[in-house]
Amino acid sequence: MPDQEHLEILLQGKNIWNAWRKAHPDTVPFLRSAQLEGLDLSEYDLHDAYLRRAHLKGACLDRCKLREANLSGAHLEGASLVEAEMSGANLRAANMQEVDLHNADLKSAILVNTDLRKANLN
Repeated sequence: MPDQEHLEILLQGKNIWNAWRKAHPDTVPFLRSAQLEGLDLSEYDLHDAYLRRAHLKGACLDRCKLREANLSGAHLEGASLVEAEMSGANLRAANMQEVDLHNADLKSAILVNTDLRKANLN
């Protein structure tokens, strides 16, 4: 279950979320198993976020900051991660079928047992 306060702030929009992140730099967003299917989360600052088993199917995460985020076991089928900053992200056993990773930074990302079938890796 996600931290309800963190989830409520996230759902208020990018500007409020990113301002909250700046005001609370030491807080790790706890969004485990959050139901975020189809949401537009482009340009959100989610670095270091705990998104284990989060449901992000069809979500737009373009230009999202996901450095060092834990997305292990996350459901990202059909999501868009164009130009996402994902260096050091934990994507172990994530379902990333048909994900668009065009120009995404995956340097040092953990991709063990990650399902990347039909993903755009250009």
